[in-house]
Amino acid sequence: MSNDIEKIYNEAKIEFDQFLIRQVNFENIGVTFEDSKFKKVDSSINQTTSISAIKDNYFGFAYTTSIDDVGALIQNAKNSMVGKVDGSFGVAEKDKIENLDTYKKSIENLTAEDMLDKLNKIVVYLKDKTKAQINLEGYIEKINLKVLTSKGVDYDQKISTYINYISLIYPGSYSNVSRIFASYDIEDLDKETLDYLLFLYNQSEKQVRPQSGKMKVLFLPEAFYTFIYRLSSALSGNSLIYKRTPLEGKIGQKITSNQFTLFHDPHRLDFPYARAFDDEGTRTEKINFIEKGVLKNFYFNRKAAHKYGVKSTAHGYCQEPTEPASAFVPNFMVEKGDKSIYQLISMMDKGVIIPSVLGAHSGNIQNGDFSIGLSPGIYVENGNIIGHVKDSMVAANIYDCLNKIVAIEDKIHFSIMGSFPAILFDDINVVIK
Repeated sequence: MSNDIEKIYNEAKIEFDQFLIRQVNFENIGVTFEDSKFKKVDSSINQTTSISAIKDNYFGFAYTTSIDDVGALIQNAKNSMVGKVDGSFGVAEKDKIENLDTYKKSIENLTAEDMLDKLNKIVVYLKDKTKAQINLEGYIEKINLKVLTSKGVDYDQKISTYINYISLIYPGSYSNVSRIFASYDIEDLDKETLDYLLFLYNQSEKQVRPQSGKMKVLFLPEAFYTFIYRLSSALSGNSLIYKRTPLEGKIGQKITSNQFTLFHDPHRLDFPYARAFDDEGTRTEKINFIEKGVLKNFYFNRKAAHKYGVKSTAHGYCQEPTEPASAFVPNFMVEKGDKSIYQLISMMDKGVIIPSVLGAHSGNIQNGDFSIGLSPGIYVENGNIIGHVKDSMVAANIYDCLNKIVAIEDKIHFSIMGSFPAILFDDINVVIK
C-alpha cells in the first residue's frame, strides 16, 4: 500500500462505516494515419483516485486526480451523502482471485516511433492493392489498477494493450469496412486480416441499386453492437428491478436460435481487458447470459444485486474513472460457429453484408427494435459480392432476428462493446432507395 493510499485508508476508517478505494494509473500513446499519411501522435499519463463510502447506510463518492489533500477527498465524499443515496449494499469482502497474465513488459519499450513504423508497414501493404482511403489508428495502453475495501480486499492488476484500428473508406463518404486488432503484447497484424478487408472493399467498390425486400443479412462484428446495445439493456439487473426488460420471467426459456450463445468470460486471455475482479472488488468468473438459445442469467453489480435479492455477478464497473461503479459488461462475447466468412458470403443467394451502421443507439432499445442506416451495405447475389449500396436501411427486432440465424462465423473478433463472429440472418427487411 502506497503512502497516499494508506493515508486515505486510515482517515476513511475514522469517518466511514465501510469504504472502497480505487486507483487507476493510465498511460497511452496513440498514432494516427489519415488517407495513408501520418497525421498525429497523442500521449497521456494520468492517475485517478476515488473513494466510495458508506455511513449510516448512506452512500457517498468523491475522486481526485491529485491526492495532495486527502482531507478534501474525504470531506467531498461526506458532502455527497446529503443526497441520502442508499448504501445498504455494502462493500466486497476479501476473496481468492485468479492471477491473470494481462501485462507484457515488451510494451514498456514500445515508442511512438515504433508504432509509426508498424502502421506504415500496413499502409505499404494496402496502398497499391486498393483505391480506398486508408485510415489507421494505433494505440499502446498501460493500466495499473488497485482496489481495496474496509473488508479486506486489496487487489492489484496491471493490463497492457496494443490496438490497431484499420478502415478502408469509400470515396465521398465515411462508409467503410474496418477491423480492430487488439492484444496484450506487440504483434504484427496478420496478412489474412488485411486481405479480408481488401476483398470486401475491392469487390464492393462499384455502387449498385438493387430492389428492396426481405433477404439474407450478414452482420459483421463491427456492426453487431446494434444487437448488443439492446441485449445489454434487457439483461441488466436494473432493467429487472424497474421492469423495463422483455426478458423478465423468462429464465430457462428459449428466446433465440440454439446456435446463439452470449456470455462474458473475464479470464479469457485471447482478448484484451481480462479482469480478475471488478471495480467493486468482487471476484470475476465466466457467466452465460444466453446458452444455445436459452436465457440463463442477468448481470448485477452490488447495488442492483442487493436491491433484487441476489448475489453480484461481478459486473460493477466504472465506465469513467471519475464515476462510481454501475452494472456493466465490459466485453460481451458470442460463441463462434463453424463457417468461414467466405463460406457465409457464399450462402447468400441475395442479401447485404453490413460492415458498419448509423443510428445503432436509436429506436425502442428496451423492446429490442432497431432501425439502422447501412454504412455501407454490401450487396450479394448468388454468393458473389456485386457492389455497395447507399441510402439503405434495415428495420427489425433483435429477438426476431436471433431466431432467424442461418450460420455463424468460425472466428471471434474484438470490436465495439465486445468480441463477436459475423452472423448470417435470413428473411430480414432491407430498404434501398
